[in-house]
Amino acid sequence: QKGGELCNSFTSLIINNKKKVINPRPMKGVMDKYTKQFRGTKQHDAHEFIGEFLDRIHDELVEKNPKSACQYITDSCFRTEVRVSLKCENCGYERSRKEFYRNLSIDAFLSSNNKANVEDGINSFFKSEELDVDCEK
Repeated sequence: QKGGELCNSFTSLIINNKKKVINPRPMKGVMDKYTKQFRGTKQHDAHEFIGEFLDRIHDELVEKNPKSACQYITDSCFRTEVRVSLKCENCGYERSRKEFYRNLSIDAFLSSNNKANVEDGINSFFKSEELDVDCEK
């Protein structure tokens, strides 16, 4: 057993299940133990759920294997690195730093032929924007 309770329930759901229809309730029950946000059977945002799920899986893997030489699957499959830069238009001061994400909220825009265009959503997510903040310098 390489992970914690959530990792093991997910593994059981996916790998050990030979049926065409799977029952996610045991895994959902484990998730409910650790998060109040998704308890019960009310409809919730799937994007928020998968984000919380991946964070919990990652935390369990790190806790069970803190000095693991291998990269965690949550990093190799779901982590992206983004460089965020700020520049003061008044004095020219600039700073840059890396931020890490396991998921990004990207809008899928409809193109002229009414098909979802993810590329436009990615471009929109990463476009420059002006912020009204005090200079850090």
